[in-house]
Amino acid sequence: PPADDPELDSPRMPGVPFEELRRRASEAWDAGRLDEADRFFRAGVELNPLWYEGWFYVGSIHFARGRFERAQGTLRRVLDAVPDSGPAWVLLGFSEFRLGHYDRAEAALIRGLSLGLEESEDIQAGAHHHLSLLKTRRGDFEGAVEHLGYPLHLGGVAESLSAASPERTAG
Repeated sequence: PPADDPELDSPRMPGVPFEELRRRASEAWDAGRLDEADRFFRAGVELNPLWYEGWFYVGSIHFARGRFERAQGTLRRVLDAVPDSGPAWVLLGFSEFRLGHYDRAEAALIRGLSLGLEESEDIQAGAHHHLSLLKTRRGDFEGAVEHLGYPLHLGGVAESLSAASPERTAG
């Protein structure tokens, strides 16, 4: 990206405490205001780089905006710190899929499903759908059918991400 890319500008908000950034980011996310949520989440992780839930949402927003390479990098950062986050693995798998890294996508999706996706039915359905596509692509039609038994209601993926943040799923 060009050096003057506004997405790379610091979202720093001097004088705004971390808890306020967290609250406003969550409110914006819950209301579907992704641009506003992105600004507050990025300001929050800049102020507190160990806030992995914030990083998860930054990666989720990158994915939702079609910035799959940025999503991939951000989610890897989350997984370096919270390796047992099933939702982060699945979202990484979605990003890898979109980038055409099919073997890595499959590995990430399988790992995410194996770790669990509590309260994340849409993400779980999306993971099975993508695994079915990947297995079909490889000619493993029996394997693909195994993943088709899950409901494919993918419309609410963003809402499911909220319930599946790393802090809510990490033991």
